[in-house]
Amino acid sequence: MNSELEEGHNEKDDTFLWEFNEAVAASIPNPQYSVLTEQAQGLISLKNQCALFCGGRNCKYDRSDCWEGQMAITGLFSHWVSKDILAMARPNTEVMIKHRIVDQFVRYKIMSVINLQETGEHASCGPGLEPSGFSYDPQDFMSSNIYFYNFACQDYGTLSKSRLLDMVRVMQFALTQGKVAIHCHAGLGRTGLLICCYLVFTYRISANKAITYLREKRPKSIQTRKQMLCVREFVEFLKKLWIVFPYSPDISCEFTLQQYMNRQRKLLHGYKLRILKHIPQIIYYVCERLLELAQCGSTSALSIMNKTITIPDSFSAQASEEEIGDIPYRGSTSSVDKIHSQDDVLKNDRSHVLYSNTSQLSACTNCDNEAMDAMEYHAINQSDGSANSKMHCSDSNLMKDSGAIAGGNFPVTGFFLTAETSTSITSNTKNNLPKGSHLHTFPQGDKNLKHRIANALCCTTFSKEVILQKDALKQELNNSNNGWKLILTESNPEVLVALMWEWLNRLQEPILRYRDSKTLLTYSDDPFLGLSTLEKSPHATIDYLNKVVVRLLPLPEPVLDHLLEVLLSHLTHHYICLEPCSVSWKSTHWLELCHSTPLDLINFFKCLLQMNQRSMSQNTLSTNH
Repeated sequence: MNSELEEGHNEKDDTFLWEFNEAVAASIPNPQYSVLTEQAQGLISLKNQCALFCGGRNCKYDRSDCWEGQMAITGLFSHWVSKDILAMARPNTEVMIKHRIVDQFVRYKIMSVINLQETGEHASCGPGLEPSGFSYDPQDFMSSNIYFYNFACQDYGTLSKSRLLDMVRVMQFALTQGKVAIHCHAGLGRTGLLICCYLVFTYRISANKAITYLREKRPKSIQTRKQMLCVREFVEFLKKLWIVFPYSPDISCEFTLQQYMNRQRKLLHGYKLRILKHIPQIIYYVCERLLELAQCGSTSALSIMNKTITIPDSFSAQASEEEIGDIPYRGSTSSVDKIHSQDDVLKNDRSHVLYSNTSQLSACTNCDNEAMDAMEYHAINQSDGSANSKMHCSDSNLMKDSGAIAGGNFPVTGFFLTAETSTSITSNTKNNLPKGSHLHTFPQGDKNLKHRIANALCCTTFSKEVILQKDALKQELNNSNNGWKLILTESNPEVLVALMWEWLNRLQEPILRYRDSKTLLTYSDDPFLGLSTLEKSPHATIDYLNKVVVRLLPLPEPVLDHLLEVLLSHLTHHYICLEPCSVSWKSTHWLELCHSTPLDLINFFKCLLQMNQRSMSQNTLSTNH
């Protein structure tokens, strides 16, 4: 093996230079061009720009004899930005043949090429363009099982924030498959823009830090003022999406479930989005961790969503001045190894992606999210690394995920029911659930552990220590990606419960609104049909929480009743209580209900428990057979 290839990059590439040079870390980056030059670039035609700024046929970016010491890939003006991300000038067919670029990519395990050029761009530079409209034929890469993506962006230009977010998420998926090479023309401006946006999205660092870091790795990256401003605006755009808990105690700063879900869908993608399309991530993660603490198992969905990746410590989030006070999170001692969260893939309608597993070029310009999710699920489940793991992106051969969420069957930790759940469910809720009635349960899981989790869910007041840990965890969720990992390793169920109750209580309107609850109660003989009358997110969330409670059964009737009282109170923002009790756990903005409604809601929820058990029991039996 070529020693140059072996030494192309090493572990030192993961060390951020400003850790050793505070002046660099604190510096404010400047644009690479003067205002006059930027204005001239906007007035001169692209053809003339090639001659004036690039050199036309002798364009230095299309040559391999101008970059001694700056060729991470032999023959290309290129630098390793990290051990997995290569920024490079565009390759051309002549250079690719002379220096065996594809072979180098294969040996470096570069699995994806992201092209940010428009077709026909810089036609006068270097040897010219191929029929593909680029300086090379993308099929040359795809024939060697290298993914090819094309996101057209005007030279020296920028993109919308939503478009950049889509590209960043595709880049995240590409990195799960192997190393990624990114280029525009010179591999500086647009390439730098995408890489900086990836850095701020993945590691929550500031725009200035991302630009400074990138320029230390690849000098002169991010060229224009517009591109630098675009990165800064992208950071501000993300800050709003990252908020899990409102910073202000003012109720006017709270958000509705629908508003939160809209934000969540912009951040999640691929398999994770399929699981959490209608369920708040905060609720899903908390409940899954509670079930794990109860030794009720762990979902395959969650394990796939949190496939381990390494995030450099130096990319830890830095709290902004507007964020809540600095409360260090000291999570409870956990017996579970830390789980690193990872996003997988997203593809939106406007992106132009090419895939190949044969000699044929297959183009995809209008793939919807479901199609791309299927592709991503297929990629996750490939383990042999063979050519079969590549896919054509076309309507005729997109694989469908047999485990996709459908028909309201939202995933919860693996359900294993007893045969006793064949007990029939009568049409009348109250008659079906007389005092002392028994809800069947699962055989696995320690009963004492289940009771401990159930008792934690009954809590409405918490110790000072628990509140401090909960507040610190809130800050981590808002300020860094580390918050989600901390939830999955927190061993104190009260901290998790306090976190979930506060999130539900801070919603501007309840998940189960009063008018919706009245509608539900008209379907007491068919809770599934009643749930279907709700909007998708309330439907999915309530159904999921009901299945979580099912997993904790059997419980003493007083404990189950109190658990449902507390849960329904937070879901409705009303005071749900069967018997007179202390009002210390009543929120200031909860309302009273008429006398019969609390009992009706609890009975409705109990009937839903039985129906979920029966449904899941049938699914388990059919799976076993």
